[in-house]
Amino acid sequence: LEPCQNCHTPRLNENSQFCHNCGKKLIAKKVLEELGKIPISDLPLTEWRRQVIKEQGKFKNIDDYLADKSPLETLKKIRGISIIKSEKIVNTIESFIEEFLN
Repeated sequence: LEPCQNCHTPRLNENSQFCHNCGKKLIAKKVLEELGKIPISDLPLTEWRRQVIKEQGKFKNIDDYLADKSPLETLKKIRGISIIKSEKIVNTIESFIEEFLN
């Protein structure tokens, strides 16, 4: 089961609607699965950034991004992506995720 997105406490069961630890509303597993499958190429990034990430990066979809412990560092390693561009990409992806979940 997916842990709470707020405090990372494990869920008690699949039907829990609120975290038993912090009280925040839990996001349904189906919604998280749907989010994770969204390709990076579908995000509101410039065409050049999408192409470079696709060709040189390891992020194919949102799941890949979320699984990375340090996506900013991963993006900075891609040729042609500076620290400033990396920060903009991370901010764009995080904003997209937040909007999707709300």
